[in-house]
Amino acid sequence: MKKIILLFLIFSCTTLIGQSLTYTVESTIYVPNNNTNGDFYKFILSGNYSNLVYNNHAVVTTNYKSIVDVKNTDFTLTYAFGCTVANQGNPCAGQHVFYGTVAQLLTRAYTLGHGSAYVSRFIPNGLTIKRTSTNDINACENIELNAIPPPHTGIDFPDEAYHWLFKVQGDTQWRDIPLQTTNGKKINNDRISTFTMQDLLGDDYLNYFGSVTFALGYGQEIYSTNTLNVNYVPMAPVIDHIQYIPPTCAGDERELKIYFKRNLVAGEVLKDFSIINSTNSSMILYQATNSIATFIDGSYISVKGFNVEDAKYDITYQAFLNGNPKGCIKSAGDIKITNTEPLKFKIIKADNPTCNNDKVNITIEANGGIPPYFYDDLNGETEMVNGLPEIKRIQFDASDKNKTIVELNDLELKEYKIKVTDINKCIEN
Repeated sequence: MKKIILLFLIFSCTTLIGQSLTYTVESTIYVPNNNTNGDFYKFILSGNYSNLVYNNHAVVTTNYKSIVDVKNTDFTLTYAFGCTVANQGNPCAGQHVFYGTVAQLLTRAYTLGHGSAYVSRFIPNGLTIKRTSTNDINACENIELNAIPPPHTGIDFPDEAYHWLFKVQGDTQWRDIPLQTTNGKKINNDRISTFTMQDLLGDDYLNYFGSVTFALGYGQEIYSTNTLNVNYVPMAPVIDHIQYIPPTCAGDERELKIYFKRNLVAGEVLKDFSIINSTNSSMILYQATNSIATFIDGSYISVKGFNVEDAKYDITYQAFLNGNPKGCIKSAGDIKITNTEPLKFKIIKADNPTCNNDKVNITIEANGGIPPYFYDDLNGETEMVNGLPEIKRIQFDASDKNKTIVELNDLELKEYKIKVTDINKCIEN
């Protein structure tokens, strides 16, 4: 197969001298390599302005001055093959026709018989960008990017012309700003793009602090006349990890220890500290009633007394330094909240003696709690624990901590008070 590259250049001039809209369309046509008949190939670009014929794979550049509304400009790209004579008119065997708009060519590839048409470059002349923000940006501060077309009358670029790209520090390639909607507005393919760094980077937004650069373009080709840089900084203390402490016994308080990568500095506090369900903002796991002015051991805070199931939660808070807003954080993550099942036990065997003075056997089964399981010595024998006498605890099976059944054999016939505990000395309520 042979590859032929055609460049279709479309220019639009307005009544303002020096202002124009330039679209550069690169069309790639694959010509069969078994062209034994010596057939000719023809390419035609036409629209609601004028016609241009490409013969024998010629590359032609021309100016069009009658485009009024680029968003609604229709054009036809025709690929004809099998003609036996150069410049043969229509119909010509094997003709394939494509109808579309400039905006469509920006976002899709279209098959044309033996080849395809696509846009590799789209260059709106004189398109500059600016932003409304300070140089230092924190995680949940809005960044507004604004594309400014050159001044002209009656002409605008298609939405697809406002295609935003970005690089974080360390990137060697441009990335597309996500094609998503935030707060009801698009953050790409729109002249004004407003978003936070978390909107931009998703769950990875805490991993890319440093310089962030923005531009307009497609792929790795930039067509805006300038680029913009912001300095993405944490400002507020960033969460390092979360440790869940399950309840010791059923009904006890559960605890989250939330560790930070740095301690609070003098005069710094966290306000509006909340843990909220990611998919249901009305489900609040925890909400601090007061400002957080200190970290335990300089590294974490403790949250207790909540009662929710496993889920994905957002942790949000705002840092203030000497009363002035400093930065906000929204940290998403799975919090695995497990319940400790209550300890239960039952006597599954306690036979009365068959004859006078016979011994008895008792079988106990336990579940819940946290094994291994213990029973109190039935004769009340004690042992010293932390310097104090306590009833001796005997493990169901010293060789198997998960043993749930114990058999007590050859016991004297009398009344027994049986107490079962787990590893944490939890008892049946």
